[in-house]
Amino acid sequence: MNSLLYLVAGGIIGTIGRYYSVAAVQRLMAVEYPYGTLFVNMLGSLLIGFALGLAESYEIGVQWRVFLFIGLFGSFTTFSSFTMQSMNLMRAGEWSSALSYILISNVLGLLFVYGGHSASRFFA
Repeated sequence: MNSLLYLVAGGIIGTIGRYYSVAAVQRLMAVEYPYGTLFVNMLGSLLIGFALGLAESYEIGVQWRVFLFIGLFGSFTTFSSFTMQSMNLMRAGEWSSALSYILISNVLGLLFVYGGHSASRFFA
């Protein structure tokens, strides 16, 4: 139960951070291009990489890992989790797994978004 509280706390902070970050960047850019989402995805990737490096250097507990990597960064942007997992595969020398993960995630992600969007027309 204790880890669940860390997860929820991180999720709340990450979600609020994402909402206000996207809104602020979109307001500054004042164009339709999704700069806000691009910003949180890149910032999340930078922050999760930094936090991962610190977590590897300083033994942090499971609860703090849940708070940071699943709760905070997972709700701020799932892209950061994707990029960290890709990097971990590359660091382990699993280059073919990393490449297939990157390609499959992007291509299938786009296809699933398109499929879900198309399916929604039956309910509209």
